[in-house]
Amino acid sequence: FFQAFKQLLKVEKEKIKAWHRSGIGGREIIQAHTSLVDEVIQHVFYSMTQLEVYTRGDILEDFSLIAVGGYGRGELNPLSDIDLLFLLSEKTQPLTKIFIQDVLSVIWGFGMEIGHSSRTIKECVKFAQEDLTIKTSMIETRFLIGNRTSYGKFYSSIKKKVLQKHVTQFLNSKLKEKYTGYGQGNGVVCHPEPDIKNGPGGLRDYHSALWATAVRYGCNSLREINEAHVLSREEIESLYHSVDFSLRVRNELHYLAEKKNDVLTFAIQEQLATNLGYQSSVHSQPVEEFM
Repeated sequence: FFQAFKQLLKVEKEKIKAWHRSGIGGREIIQAHTSLVDEVIQHVFYSMTQLEVYTRGDILEDFSLIAVGGYGRGELNPLSDIDLLFLLSEKTQPLTKIFIQDVLSVIWGFGMEIGHSSRTIKECVKFAQEDLTIKTSMIETRFLIGNRTSYGKFYSSIKKKVLQKHVTQFLNSKLKEKYTGYGQGNGVVCHPEPDIKNGPGGLRDYHSALWATAVRYGCNSLREINEAHVLSREEIESLYHSVDFSLRVRNELHYLAEKKNDVLTFAIQEQLATNLGYQSSVHSQPVEEFM
Protein backbone atom coordinates (compact mmCIF):
# COMPACT_ATOMS: atom_id res chain seq x y z
CA PHE A 1 0.00 0.00 0.00
CA PHE A 2 2.67 2.49 1.03
CA GLN A 3 4.85 1.74 -2.01
CA ALA A 4 1.85 2.36 -4.25
CA PHE A 5 1.11 5.58 -2.39
CA LYS A 6 4.74 6.68 -2.72
CA GLN A 7 4.52 6.12 -6.50
CA LEU A 8 1.25 8.07 -6.66
CA LEU A 9 2.90 10.96 -4.81
CA LYS A 10 5.75 10.95 -7.34
CA VAL A 11 3.27 11.06 -10.24
CA GLU A 12 1.35 13.98 -8.72
CA LYS A 13 4.58 15.92 -8.16
CA GLU A 14 5.53 15.38 -11.79
CA LYS A 15 2.13 16.74 -12.86
CA ILE A 16 2.72 19.90 -10.85
CA LYS A 17 6.18 20.24 -12.38
CA ALA A 18 4.65 19.92 -15.85
CA TRP A 19 2.11 22.64 -15.01
CA HIS A 20 4.99 24.86 -13.92
CA ARG A 21 6.97 24.23 -17.10
CA SER A 22 3.85 25.04 -19.16
CA GLY A 23 3.97 28.58 -17.77
CA ILE A 24 1.61 28.45 -14.78
CA GLY A 25 2.19 31.25 -12.24
CA GLY A 26 4.38 30.84 -9.20
CA ARG A 27 1.61 31.19 -6.65
CA GLU A 28 -0.56 28.57 -8.35
CA ILE A 29 2.28 26.05 -8.21
CA ILE A 30 3.06 26.58 -4.53
CA GLN A 31 -0.64 26.31 -3.71
CA ALA A 32 -0.79 23.03 -5.66
CA HIS A 33 2.21 21.73 -3.70
CA THR A 34 0.65 22.81 -0.42
CA SER A 35 -2.64 21.09 -1.25
CA LEU A 36 -0.84 17.89 -2.27
CA VAL A 37 1.13 17.76 0.99
CA ASP A 38 -2.05 18.51 2.98
CA GLU A 39 -3.83 15.58 1.35
CA VAL A 40 -0.88 13.20 1.83
CA ILE A 41 -0.50 14.03 5.52
CA GLN A 42 -4.23 13.85 6.24
CA HIS A 43 -4.59 10.57 4.33
CA VAL A 44 -1.67 8.97 6.19
CA PHE A 45 -3.05 10.05 9.56
CA TYR A 46 -6.53 8.72 8.82
CA SER A 47 -5.11 5.47 7.42
CA MET A 48 -2.94 4.88 10.48
CA THR A 49 -5.91 5.29 12.81
CA GLN A 50 -7.48 2.25 11.12
CA LEU A 51 -4.69 -0.04 12.32
CA GLU A 52 -5.92 -2.33 15.07
CA VAL A 53 -3.46 -1.05 17.65
CA TYR A 54 -4.90 2.48 17.32
CA THR A 55 -8.60 1.70 17.07
CA ARG A 56 -8.98 1.31 20.84
CA GLY A 57 -8.96 5.03 21.53
CA ASP A 58 -9.92 8.20 19.70
CA ILE A 59 -6.34 9.12 18.84
CA LEU A 60 -7.20 12.13 16.68
CA GLU A 61 -8.99 13.84 19.56
CA ASP A 62 -5.85 13.75 21.70
CA PHE A 63 -3.83 16.24 19.64
CA SER A 64 -4.03 18.85 16.89
CA LEU A 65 -1.71 18.81 13.90
CA ILE A 66 -0.83 22.34 12.83
CA ALA A 67 1.09 23.61 9.80
CA VAL A 68 3.49 26.42 10.73
CA GLY A 69 5.92 28.75 8.95
CA GLY A 70 5.83 28.81 5.16
CA TYR A 71 3.71 25.67 5.11
CA GLY A 72 1.28 27.33 7.48
CA ARG A 73 1.20 30.30 5.14
CA GLY A 74 0.30 27.95 2.29
CA GLU A 75 3.49 28.65 0.37
CA LEU A 76 5.36 25.44 -0.38
CA ASN A 77 7.87 25.60 -3.19
CA PRO A 78 8.76 22.17 -4.62
CA LEU A 79 11.44 21.36 -2.04
CA SER A 80 10.60 23.73 0.78
CA ASP A 81 10.64 22.69 4.42
CA ILE A 82 7.43 21.15 5.75
CA ASP A 83 7.10 22.31 9.36
CA LEU A 84 4.54 20.69 11.67
CA LEU A 85 3.47 21.36 15.23
CA PHE A 86 1.84 18.59 17.24
CA LEU A 87 -0.31 20.40 19.79
CA LEU A 88 -0.65 18.09 22.75
CA SER A 89 -2.96 18.12 25.74
CA GLU A 90 -1.51 18.45 29.24
CA LYS A 91 -2.21 14.72 29.75
CA THR A 92 -1.42 13.13 26.41
CA GLN A 93 -1.95 9.37 26.21
CA PRO A 94 1.24 7.28 25.83
CA LEU A 95 -0.39 5.61 22.80
CA THR A 96 -0.75 9.03 21.12
CA LYS A 97 2.98 9.65 21.34
CA ILE A 98 3.68 6.24 19.78
CA PHE A 99 1.15 7.02 17.05
CA ILE A 100 2.89 10.32 16.23
CA GLN A 101 6.27 8.61 15.86
CA ASP A 102 4.80 5.88 13.65
CA VAL A 103 3.10 8.41 11.39
CA LEU A 104 6.26 10.48 11.04
CA SER A 105 8.21 7.35 10.10
CA VAL A 106 5.74 6.62 7.31
CA ILE A 107 5.87 10.17 5.96
CA TRP A 108 9.68 10.19 6.06
CA GLY A 109 9.51 6.92 4.15
CA PHE A 110 7.83 8.82 1.31
CA GLY A 111 10.93 11.01 1.07
CA MET A 112 9.19 14.07 2.50
CA GLU A 113 11.38 16.38 4.60
CA ILE A 114 9.37 17.01 7.74
CA GLY A 115 10.40 19.29 10.58
CA HIS A 116 8.29 18.86 13.71
CA SER A 117 7.85 19.79 17.34
CA SER A 118 5.43 18.60 20.03
CA ARG A 119 4.18 21.11 22.59
CA THR A 120 1.23 22.03 24.78
CA ILE A 121 -0.53 25.38 24.43
CA LYS A 122 1.23 26.60 27.57
CA GLU A 123 4.63 25.65 26.12
CA CYS A 124 3.84 27.32 22.78
CA VAL A 125 2.98 30.58 24.51
CA LYS A 126 6.05 30.41 26.77
CA PHE A 127 8.51 29.66 23.97
CA ALA A 128 6.98 32.26 21.64
CA GLN A 129 7.30 34.92 24.34
CA GLU A 130 10.97 34.05 24.81
CA ASP A 131 12.14 33.45 21.23
CA LEU A 132 11.64 35.77 18.23
CA THR A 133 11.92 32.97 15.66
CA ILE A 134 9.30 30.83 17.41
CA LYS A 135 7.03 33.85 17.80
CA THR A 136 7.34 34.57 14.08
CA SER A 137 6.47 30.96 13.20
CA MET A 138 3.31 31.23 15.31
CA ILE A 139 1.96 34.08 13.15
CA GLU A 140 1.06 31.83 10.24
CA THR A 141 -0.58 28.58 11.28
CA ARG A 142 -3.20 26.26 9.75
CA PHE A 143 -5.19 23.43 11.27
CA LEU A 144 -4.61 20.15 9.42
CA ILE A 145 -6.17 17.31 11.40
CA GLY A 146 -7.03 16.25 14.94
CA ASN A 147 -8.83 18.21 17.66
CA ARG A 148 -10.10 21.43 16.11
CA THR A 149 -11.27 22.80 19.46
CA SER A 150 -7.73 22.59 20.81
CA TYR A 151 -6.46 24.47 17.76
CA GLY A 152 -9.02 27.20 18.40
CA LYS A 153 -7.78 27.59 21.98
CA PHE A 154 -4.18 27.62 20.75
CA TYR A 155 -4.94 30.28 18.14
CA SER A 156 -6.72 32.51 20.66
CA SER A 157 -3.97 32.13 23.25
CA ILE A 158 -1.19 32.96 20.79
CA LYS A 159 -3.05 35.98 19.46
CA LYS A 160 -3.94 37.37 22.89
CA LYS A 161 -0.81 36.51 24.90
CA VAL A 162 1.86 36.77 22.19
CA LEU A 163 0.99 38.56 18.95
CA GLN A 164 -0.93 41.43 20.52
CA LYS A 165 1.81 42.06 23.10
CA HIS A 166 4.93 44.22 22.58
CA VAL A 167 4.05 45.00 18.95
CA THR A 168 6.54 47.86 18.53
CA GLN A 169 9.33 45.77 20.07
CA PHE A 170 8.58 42.92 17.67
CA LEU A 171 8.58 45.21 14.62
CA ASN A 172 11.87 46.83 15.67
CA SER A 173 13.42 43.42 16.27
CA LYS A 174 12.45 42.20 12.80
CA LEU A 175 13.87 45.38 11.24
CA LYS A 176 17.12 44.93 13.15
CA GLU A 177 17.26 41.28 12.08
CA LYS A 178 16.72 42.28 8.46
CA TYR A 179 19.36 45.01 8.32
CA THR A 180 21.87 42.97 10.31
CA GLY A 181 21.59 40.37 7.55
CA TYR A 182 22.20 43.04 4.94
CA GLY A 183 25.32 44.11 6.84
CA GLN A 184 26.67 40.57 6.51
CA GLY A 185 26.79 40.78 2.74
CA ASN A 186 23.14 40.28 1.80
CA GLY A 187 22.59 43.96 1.07
CA VAL A 188 23.92 44.23 -2.49
CA VAL A 189 20.89 45.13 -4.59
CA CYS A 190 22.38 44.25 -7.99
CA HIS A 191 24.21 41.09 -7.00
CA PRO A 192 25.36 38.98 -9.99
CA GLU A 193 24.28 35.83 -8.09
CA PRO A 194 21.22 37.06 -6.16
CA ASP A 195 19.56 35.24 -3.28
CA ILE A 196 15.90 35.42 -4.27
CA LYS A 197 14.72 34.66 -0.76
CA ASN A 198 17.07 36.48 1.62
CA GLY A 199 18.55 39.20 -0.61
CA PRO A 200 17.21 42.80 -0.82
CA GLY A 201 13.72 42.80 -2.30
CA GLY A 202 13.58 39.01 -1.97
CA LEU A 203 10.76 36.86 -0.69
CA ARG A 204 11.87 37.25 2.94
CA ASP A 205 11.17 40.99 2.70
CA TYR A 206 7.64 40.17 1.53
CA HIS A 207 7.23 37.72 4.42
CA SER A 208 8.42 40.40 6.84
CA ALA A 209 5.72 42.72 5.50
CA LEU A 210 3.12 40.00 6.10
CA TRP A 211 4.33 39.44 9.67
CA ALA A 212 4.22 43.16 10.37
CA THR A 213 0.72 43.33 8.91
CA ALA A 214 -0.41 40.46 11.13
CA VAL A 215 0.81 41.94 14.41
CA ARG A 216 0.05 45.59 13.59
CA TYR A 217 -3.32 45.25 11.84
CA GLY A 218 -4.46 41.78 12.87
CA CYS A 219 -4.82 40.50 9.30
CA ASN A 220 -2.84 38.03 7.20
CA SER A 221 -2.99 39.76 3.81
CA LEU A 222 -1.83 43.17 2.64
CA ARG A 223 -5.13 43.52 0.80
CA GLU A 224 -6.97 43.37 4.14
CA ILE A 225 -5.27 46.50 5.53
CA ASN A 226 -7.69 48.67 3.56
CA GLU A 227 -5.88 51.90 4.37
CA ALA A 228 -4.72 53.72 1.23
CA HIS A 229 -2.19 55.85 3.14
CA VAL A 230 -0.33 52.63 4.01
CA LEU A 231 -0.44 50.93 0.61
CA SER A 232 -2.44 51.93 -2.44
CA ARG A 233 -4.33 49.33 -4.45
CA GLU A 234 -1.89 49.85 -7.33
CA GLU A 235 1.11 49.26 -5.05
CA ILE A 236 -0.41 46.09 -3.65
CA GLU A 237 -1.19 44.67 -7.10
CA SER A 238 2.33 45.53 -8.30
CA LEU A 239 3.78 43.80 -5.24
CA TYR A 240 1.73 40.63 -5.73
CA HIS A 241 2.74 40.51 -9.40
CA SER A 242 6.42 40.75 -8.39
CA VAL A 243 6.01 38.12 -5.67
CA ASP A 244 4.39 35.73 -8.16
CA PHE A 245 7.40 36.17 -10.46
CA SER A 246 9.84 35.51 -7.60
CA LEU A 247 7.90 32.40 -6.60
CA ARG A 248 8.01 31.13 -10.18
CA VAL A 249 11.77 31.66 -10.29
CA ARG A 250 12.21 29.87 -6.96
CA ASN A 251 10.07 26.95 -8.19
CA GLU A 252 12.32 26.52 -11.22
CA LEU A 253 15.42 26.88 -9.07
CA HIS A 254 14.24 24.01 -6.86
CA TYR A 255 13.44 21.83 -9.86
CA LEU A 256 16.83 22.43 -11.48
CA ALA A 257 18.89 22.04 -8.31
CA GLU A 258 16.74 19.10 -7.10
CA LYS A 259 17.04 20.53 -3.59
CA LYS A 260 16.03 23.60 -1.62
CA ASN A 261 18.10 26.40 -3.11
CA ASP A 262 17.66 30.18 -3.19
CA VAL A 263 20.80 31.47 -4.91
CA LEU A 264 20.87 32.11 -8.65
CA THR A 265 24.44 30.98 -9.30
CA PHE A 266 26.14 31.56 -12.65
CA ALA A 267 26.12 27.81 -13.25
CA ILE A 268 22.32 27.63 -13.21
CA GLN A 269 21.23 31.01 -14.63
CA GLU A 270 21.39 30.08 -18.32
CA GLN A 271 19.34 26.87 -18.04
CA LEU A 272 16.87 28.55 -15.68
CA ALA A 273 16.26 31.41 -18.11
CA THR A 274 15.65 28.94 -20.94
CA ASN A 275 13.25 26.85 -18.85
CA LEU A 276 11.29 29.97 -17.90
CA GLY A 277 10.76 30.73 -21.59
CA TYR A 278 13.12 33.64 -22.17
CA GLN A 279 14.20 34.16 -25.80
CA SER A 280 17.19 35.78 -27.45
CA SER A 281 16.75 39.32 -28.70
CA VAL A 282 18.78 41.35 -31.17
CA HIS A 283 21.05 42.60 -28.42
CA SER A 284 21.02 39.94 -25.71
CA GLN A 285 20.87 36.25 -24.81
CA PRO A 286 17.97 34.65 -22.85
CA VAL A 287 19.95 34.74 -19.59
CA GLU A 288 20.60 38.46 -20.05
CA GLU A 289 16.93 39.13 -20.72
CA PHE A 290 16.06 37.23 -17.56
CA MET A 291 18.63 38.79 -15.24
